[in-house]
Amino acid sequence: MRKNFPASGEATWVWVNVADQDGLREQQLLKLLDEYIPSELLLVEAHRKIAAFLPKEGVIRFVSEHLGKANIHICDREFRGFVVVATNGVAAGWSPLQAGGQTP
Repeated sequence: MRKNFPASGEATWVWVNVADQDGLREQQLLKLLDEYIPSELLLVEAHRKIAAFLPKEGVIRFVSEHLGKANIHICDREFRGFVVVATNGVAAGWSPLQAGGQTP
């Protein structure tokens, strides 16, 4: 998954708080997922050995479980939309089409 997950642009991404002292702010994360990844089934990875292919509701549970332990990468199976949730509880999303039509 990581070889297809673009790493460029972090400084220019718009980061959103998706976690606070009470844990994951599910609606904020769902909004990012809906905006950047239209697919219902998503790839999600917290570590190269900890990953899954889940529906969005399952992704929310996965992120909640691994929040704060690692940067969590989320994308669709075709790698057309991406969201990353950082260990500090902020997240950003993007798609290659928004980045000037480049593909990963």
